[in-house]
Amino acid sequence: MELLQTQHAGGLASVLDEVARSGHWEGELLHRRRDGTEVSVLSRWVSRRIDAGRNEILEINTDVTDRKNIERALQEKNDSLERANAKFRQLLESAPDGIVIASRDGRIVLINSQTERLFGYAREEMIGQPVECCCRRRCARGTSITGRATSTRPKCGLWARVST
Repeated sequence: MELLQTQHAGGLASVLDEVARSGHWEGELLHRRRDGTEVSVLSRWVSRRIDAGRNEILEINTDVTDRKNIERALQEKNDSLERANAKFRQLLESAPDGIVIASRDGRIVLINSQTERLFGYAREEMIGQPVECCCRRRCARGTSITGRATSTRPKCGLWARVST
C-alpha cells in the first residue's frame, strides 16, 4: 500500500473492513507510479485462508487510466456543447425576427418566441409540422425554400411577409 501510495475515496480502512466482513471487495483505486503519475485501477480483492488463523488477500488490478481520461474528455466536450447550445438558444430567443429551423426532411424542429407571436401558435403546436405550414404557397417535395420571401397567414388572420 505504501509503495504505490494507494488511495480510495472512502479510505483504505473501509476496503479492508469490507474484505474482513464479506471476504471480497471491488472498486476503483488510485495508485501512484514511481515517476509520480497517477494510475486509476479497477481492483478486486478476495480474502483467502492460508492456514489456521491466517488469511491473505488476493488482489487483481486492471488499469483503467485511459478509459477514465477518455470519459473525462468526453464529459468536458459535452459540457462545452451544452454551454454552446444554451448560448445559441439565448441568441435565438433574443432575435427581433421570427426564426423557424427545419430538419432536412422539412419538419419544424425549433422556433423562437417571435415566431409564436407572429403566427399565433404555441411552440408545441408548430414543432413537427411541415415548414410549408408557414408559407402561403406550398413548395414541391424536396424543394428548398431557404432564402425565398413568401407571404403567410398567421392564426390572427392577417397576411405577413416572411423571409424563409
